[in-house]
Amino acid sequence: MSGEYCLAPDVVIRANATELGLTPGDSLLDRGKLESALAAPLATFGGEYLYRSPLERAAALLHGLCKAHAFVDANKRTAWLSTVSYLQESGYHLVQVEALRVADFVVDVATQNTRDLVPIARQLALWLR
Repeated sequence: MSGEYCLAPDVVIRANATELGLTPGDSLLDRGKLESALAAPLATFGGEYLYRSPLERAAALLHGLCKAHAFVDANKRTAWLSTVSYLQESGYHLVQVEALRVADFVVDVATQNTRDLVPIARQLALWLR
């Protein structure tokens, strides 16, 4: 897949490897799924972005990475770290959030059978400073 990504695939692969203490790429199952999840936040229709705000794009990124299951392990942790990184690159910073609250939130994103990104974006917005 060629195109534009909200984060470089190799950056996310390195983040996953760091989280697991592995060599980058060792836990990658499907690069195509990873690239698709990283491109989705920048998707367009009729020349217009589907996700117009950085928060909407961050929600699409978190959802896409959680659902893609591109790695052997640490998919949800990698999705969260990537989302935080994307938000920081977009000029946003999160308040200190209890790890258990973040874990519950990311598990909810990963297990819900919905494509509605509004609740995800709203929760992310609550954690911004």
